[in-house]
Amino acid sequence: MCFSVEDELRELTIRFLHSNRFQYFIGLAIAASVLALPFDVPDLDPDSQLASNLKIIDLVLMVVFSGEMLIKVFAFGFVLHRGSYLRDSWNILDFFLVILSWMNLAFEGIEAL
Repeated sequence: MCFSVEDELRELTIRFLHSNRFQYFIGLAIAASVLALPFDVPDLDPDSQLASNLKIIDLVLMVVFSGEMLIKVFAFGFVLHRGSYLRDSWNILDFFLVILSWMNLAFEGIEAL
């Protein structure tokens, strides 16, 4: 709502989102997430080097996917018009995964959860 659909910055952002480099980068981030997943097991010693590295990877990927979400929301709009971010089922899934990641980080120290 802050920028018109024809705004030059939004058009530039949309071109960036559709660029091969950006798509490749996000594909690599998804692959890294999938490759790290089998190592994050419930009985992993939280004081181990592997646990520490997985936490860093998780934080980096959370920032990358949050950035992707914010760029898409800026480029396409959030929800109010056709073609907006939350009108695509994959983006809805991405949105909830990013929100869950932030919630997981926020509630990390609470034992009851």
